[in-house]
Amino acid sequence: RFPPKPMEQRLFQLWCSWKETIARDGRKVFLVPFVPITEYPGSGFSESVEGQYKIGESTGIYIIKEIAPNVCRLTRIQHVDMKSSVMKSSVIPRRIMNHVVDTQMVEADKIQLKYRRNGKKVEAEIRAALVKRLKKATRLEDDQVEIFTELETTFKDSKEWKLIESPIQGLKMSAKYKQQVKGKRSIIFGKVEGVADCSAEEAVAWMYENNGRENLAKDKEKGILARLELRDVDEKFNERVFAQINHFPFPLNNREFVTRTIWKQIVNGKAQLALYPSDRIVHYGGNNSLGRTAVRAKATGLFTAVDKEDFGKITQCKIEFMIKLDAGGFVPTSRIQYELPNFLGVLHDLSKTFKHNKEVDRFKLTTLANTIRDSQQLTVYSTSDNELIRRGKIFYMKCKESSDLKQKNNTLNTKEKMELEMGEVKMHRIVGKHYQNFKELETGNKLVDAKVVALEGESVVVAVCETTLDTDFANCAAFEFIKDSRERQELFGKKLLVEENSRKINEHSQYYRSIRNLGIHGFSNREWKLKGVWKKEGEKVWNCYEDTKELDRDFPLREGNVLGSAQITWMFEALPPVGKVPRTRVVFTGKVDLGGVLHKTNLSKLSEGRAEALIELREKFDKSLQIDSYHRKNMSKKIAKLKRSREKEKDKSKESERSLELLGLKNISAATDLAQKWTKVESGGKAQGKVIVSVTASLEETVAFFWCFDSRANTIGNGCLDREILKQHDDFTIDLKTFVTLETNLGFGGIQVIRELTTKMKLTRINKDTLLIVGEPTESEESGGIRRQTTALSELINKKVVSTENITVRFYRVGGNETRVELATVLDFGGGVSKTSTKKVLEKHLNTALEASFYFTNLLKSSDLTKGSGKVLAEELMMRVKQRKKGNPKESAIKSYLKSNKAIRELVQEYPFIEQMMCAVVKNELNSIHKIKEKAEVLKEKEGTAIGRSMAISLATNLSAHAGVDEWIHQFPALQELDKKHVWFRPWLGAIGYKLMGEVRWGVKARVAIGASMSIFDFVSDCAVCYLFWQSKNEENNESFFRAHLASLASSLLIQLIVVWVNNWKIGIKTCLYESILVLTAFKPAFEAKRVALAEKRHSAKFTPDVEMTITKCIELFAEAIPAVILQLMSLKVRKYREGGEIEMRFISLLSSALSTGFICASISYDLDTDPKNRKTNPNFYGLVPANATKRTIIFITITFFSGTMLLIRALTIVLLSFINWKWPIAYIGVDLGFYFLVKILRGDFWYWIPMNGNFQELITTLLVRSASKLILDFTSIPHFRHPYDSGGLGWTFGSSFHWQACQLQYFSTVIIVSQLQMSVVSSETTLQLRTL
Repeated sequence: RFPPKPMEQRLFQLWCSWKETIARDGRKVFLVPFVPITEYPGSGFSESVEGQYKIGESTGIYIIKEIAPNVCRLTRIQHVDMKSSVMKSSVIPRRIMNHVVDTQMVEADKIQLKYRRNGKKVEAEIRAALVKRLKKATRLEDDQVEIFTELETTFKDSKEWKLIESPIQGLKMSAKYKQQVKGKRSIIFGKVEGVADCSAEEAVAWMYENNGRENLAKDKEKGILARLELRDVDEKFNERVFAQINHFPFPLNNREFVTRTIWKQIVNGKAQLALYPSDRIVHYGGNNSLGRTAVRAKATGLFTAVDKEDFGKITQCKIEFMIKLDAGGFVPTSRIQYELPNFLGVLHDLSKTFKHNKEVDRFKLTTLANTIRDSQQLTVYSTSDNELIRRGKIFYMKCKESSDLKQKNNTLNTKEKMELEMGEVKMHRIVGKHYQNFKELETGNKLVDAKVVALEGESVVVAVCETTLDTDFANCAAFEFIKDSRERQELFGKKLLVEENSRKINEHSQYYRSIRNLGIHGFSNREWKLKGVWKKEGEKVWNCYEDTKELDRDFPLREGNVLGSAQITWMFEALPPVGKVPRTRVVFTGKVDLGGVLHKTNLSKLSEGRAEALIELREKFDKSLQIDSYHRKNMSKKIAKLKRSREKEKDKSKESERSLELLGLKNISAATDLAQKWTKVESGGKAQGKVIVSVTASLEETVAFFWCFDSRANTIGNGCLDREILKQHDDFTIDLKTFVTLETNLGFGGIQVIRELTTKMKLTRINKDTLLIVGEPTESEESGGIRRQTTALSELINKKVVSTENITVRFYRVGGNETRVELATVLDFGGGVSKTSTKKVLEKHLNTALEASFYFTNLLKSSDLTKGSGKVLAEELMMRVKQRKKGNPKESAIKSYLKSNKAIRELVQEYPFIEQMMCAVVKNELNSIHKIKEKAEVLKEKEGTAIGRSMAISLATNLSAHAGVDEWIHQFPALQELDKKHVWFRPWLGAIGYKLMGEVRWGVKARVAIGASMSIFDFVSDCAVCYLFWQSKNEENNESFFRAHLASLASSLLIQLIVVWVNNWKIGIKTCLYESILVLTAFKPAFEAKRVALAEKRHSAKFTPDVEMTITKCIELFAEAIPAVILQLMSLKVRKYREGGEIEMRFISLLSSALSTGFICASISYDLDTDPKNRKTNPNFYGLVPANATKRTIIFITITFFSGTMLLIRALTIVLLSFINWKWPIAYIGVDLGFYFLVKILRGDFWYWIPMNGNFQELITTLLVRSASKLILDFTSIPHFRHPYDSGGLGWTFGSSFHWQACQLQYFSTVIIVSQLQMSVVSSETTLQLRTL
């Protein structure tokens, strides 16, 4: 052990042993004691350490006790004697020792962290072990028997219990106050009752083990400042003692509770647990400030759990907890009332632990659905029930007759359809004497139709909603009729639902009470009291509701609420199944009187809630995947039998295939391998585009997906086109109508124009592995219109506009389960539309190919995904977030996507923190980096949010998204674990990071801006110095310096221009000229950094952007920066300086060159080291830069100044050596290069990797590149140029030693010159040169 200086090191020599034994409670215990080696009876260590170290002594023991088969409790007790007299007499060393002891306690945390597993699973294992012990016969001790007797007597009287409002749904709370006299002790009794989905012994085991990791994590939220378990050597088998301190607000003192917890053996399905105060004194650590200031309070309680009859396959028990709180002094009644639910709320945590809500609701649903199916034989309806059903059916018929616009809508022309959508078609009588307009609501789901009418001047709204559910009609009716499901109870307080109550009358009727918030500021809650009855009639079920007064006595109108009125009818009708999936038509009709007077707009808005409820109901029973799969399989069989096209059709198919080769398109594809896109948008509503994408499915199944235009996958969702099949000629020829919404360009802001594209689609087979879908416009002209009509636009509404679409889709079989899709489309909307909206529509048409890739990838399991699949998942996630409805938060879109994807859904089920992590990642908000070192299985949603928030800073401080994601992953062991387990995990996050990088690119922008500014400033300063030399060229040596400077700048630009033209020659002359301008203006480094950050892919270029950027930087170093520094140092020996700051300019140019060089070197090292590919292929070489944003910044700045300083030192060495003789610097550089080439030749590593198609060209290239990299390394010491493929370890070692000797020679030459100065041998000019240097 090494204590802090100046204390001496201590050596501890120990004798250790271990023993296995059995504790009093029957559990296994391992003892590991250790004592000083002096107590060992043997010879001990053979080597003597006398005089080398100071000997310390340590005695202690590890007690490892089994709690469950896979869980143990570790206790460490240790005494250390440092054998120091100073320690005993001095205060400071004792404080140092306390610090050392604290650091040693971290060892326990390390052990726990190493073996930590999911907290819920561990606690379940502990409870299971305790349940086994509970079932064994256990005799209570005498004092424990007295405690249970006393508690039963204390809580026996129930007359004074008064119900209190329970903040937790499903728990009934009561309280009684013994006395609340000011200045005296405050005592209160509380009771809570409920039901738990577990057995009685499991409930008692949970209460007994209430100090688990999950509950301790919630202590801070509950105001518990400290919680300890007090253990004795002779601890009892069924008793534990806990101490805790509860926070009370100022000026009240905190309260301390020390309580004995005793469990009683289960008898006849009844188990009990007692809480009883203890008089033990507790020390809470440190200076015990918590314990000294807290007031001792008392908590006495009795927990009882009694087994109930099983609810289906779910075991349940009735739980009751009664508690007596003695506050230990006077506490205001309001505070007592506030604290009581916190104590009683422990049963809520118990219920949440064992909740089986889905199983319980499923059993209720199945039971009632079976009753509905057999209702005609079992159910007898009273006269009042039949009358309620009759009134409900009459109301349903009236609403349907008034709102059924479907058949009429099909007979209207375009103008009438537009008027209908604008609400100008009058409806006949609905209810009573009112004539109103039914307005169609925009539900956002094409399978749900909703219409609503608000009665003018009143608070009445009538709504009709219709949809189709993918389940049995009995299940639908049962689900709607069950009002006390746990799923509905979880909605209390959400979605404007305040409270619901139901009371069963018989199997087919119930009373129902509902309280809802209108969501309108200033309006009171509304309360409804209804009676509901269901009745089956053949293949239909009617659920009818109307007002009742039967609940007025038990549920009087709550103060502040307004009583509403309602009449509701649900109709569920069985439809023919699709494959094995049953279907049901559902129609909701309802008339709701909200009471009072509300504006019609508010009434219509409130009615949207019913449509949303129907959408959620549809999504709950949604089986779109199964239905689409059934249709797709049938279509795939037909496609497999499709024969090759005839000769005439072949010629037509060839023409269609040629249409895929569209000219003049611009590649807009992002840096992803998922899809390649080309588009061209022109004015007048003309556009054309092409997309190529790979789909993970067979050829026939992929074609079937595209050909089933009316499938749910192609009709539901924001990314789907609005299409309708007009006519089907045969299995492979159909007429298709597509509805497109665009914006006009006629100056009417926000005016939307409808275009209808009628296309004849034909599917043909080219060969065994190729299929073709061709779409051509029909001869009929379709009209367009505007969604909102004004008088000025009437001419445009009636004007017919020809809109056409030519589409060709070619399918290639790449492999057994992979298909390549090429889609090309040409759109013409006939003018009158904006270019922006035309571009959006074109992208939506092209995205249909992407949707196919998304669809089939979402069906794969996590184990079936590849690296490419990860990019598909990322592309879809970001697209769904982008396409979300206005006002819909990102979080809801992310969660919806995570549930829709099978692989990610599996991942979230296994690691719950992933969901919140991804929400935080996509939100992309800059936050500090959190240190979370736990494994993936133990992380919770809170830690997931913290991890996700840390990604933005990593993206902001890296040049590329992959480097940022790599840094982020390496900061968290949980992410590293998932990265190793799932091959698609890193590509998924990398593609998401690329999409997000533009939002937090300030770090990249800062680096690009600084680098570009420094490069430009260096270039300008070099030009300025060159100009100064030219102005004073008549002076001694200045013309030579001018020519040398000019040659340095020209050679740098010339080499860069050569690289530019070689790299971009195949792309085109325009690109070469553009890149040449960037070189000549010194903007080339900034643009290269931007390309690397955007991960741009230039398919015809010789080099990738990162390689090109590195080559350009090396050219700047070799041809410009290093020579410029040497020349500027040598120019300082000029005796005369012109006025106007010439010497200052030369110094500024010198420093800017050094700093720019350092920045370039740091960029090269940083980019090479943080590249994930480099770290993966050669982890032993790359990894200098740590995975931490702050440390990375420090490393970058350090390398910048280090390389800049090294350049000045090496250049100064050459200049000083030149004072002796010019042969010295030439020999200095030549010997170093010669040895370097000799090593390369001997190792067979002389030739450079660039192929130049000729030995002579390759020899020249090798000599130039090898010499340049060696000189750059010598002058700047770039760490990553010591790679074996460059200088190598031996070259690096020799170069470092050689340069050290050169520095010694530099010192020697300086001494000689100084001695010459002292002897007055050297002229005054040389003296000035030396002083200047």
